[in-house]
Amino acid sequence: MVSPGAGAGAKAAAVAKIKAAAEEIRSVLTAFDINSKESNALMGALRTLNPVFGKPQDQDLGPAARAQMAQPPPSPLAGMAPPGMAGGGGGPPPAPPPGMGPGEMGGGAPGL
Repeated sequence: MVSPGAGAGAKAAAVAKIKAAAEEIRSVLTAFDINSKESNALMGALRTLNPVFGKPQDQDLGPAARAQMAQPPPSPLAGMAPPGMAGGGGGPPPAPPPGMGPGEMGGGAPGL
């Protein structure tokens, strides 16, 4: 069996790099305001590249990119303390309304 020549391998490597570059453009696009000149330029580049090169496939990505994609996304609550605890972001729980204190709830002995 004959292996592909350097031309086919070089072309495949170039296509993979272009797909990775398009993915990198997508990842930074949100840093710019919608309809800004930068955003419009990046969108134009993606509109030009996508019909020819499409989105990157798994085999086009490097090992680090594949490993990152394989990991589940982090929980939005990760690292947060429950409400009412130090560093909980929500502060202490609210005080009970007037008339609802421990001695005023009717839980004592009858006739006292």
